[in-house]
Amino acid sequence: MTRREIRIEVIKLLYEVNLREISLSMVLDNKENVDQQVIEITAKVLENKRKIDQVISNNLKNYTIYRLNKVDLAIIELACYEMMFTDLNKNIVINEAIEISKIYTKIDQYDSSKFNNRLLDTIAKYLEGLNGRESLNS
Repeated sequence: MTRREIRIEVIKLLYEVNLREISLSMVLDNKENVDQQVIEITAKVLENKRKIDQVISNNLKNYTIYRLNKVDLAIIELACYEMMFTDLNKNIVINEAIEISKIYTKIDQYDSSKFNNRLLDTIAKYLEGLNGRESLNS
């Protein structure tokens, strides 16, 4: 699987967990042949969901995390996880998230990729401004 294919599969699992408000294991009970790397990344995102969602919430302006549609939330959560807990280049993470947004969230006149891009840029700057990752543990 390519990195993008892995991301898309992770986003699909996160979407289902968020939408149905069930555990990853319950989602996986209804799936066959899910790539182990996809499961591991999804589990890591969910283990850090509270911290990730707090960072997202802290960077939303005149908006709440609960208003985000579940597809956008899954895309943003994965991108935040990658920016917060991996050594991947933030620009690459954001670009990949935006490309996936263009595929999955453009419906008629509605295209949330621009909103997601602004939000992820804001989050990246916010994370760069923190003094080390220990600030995320509070």
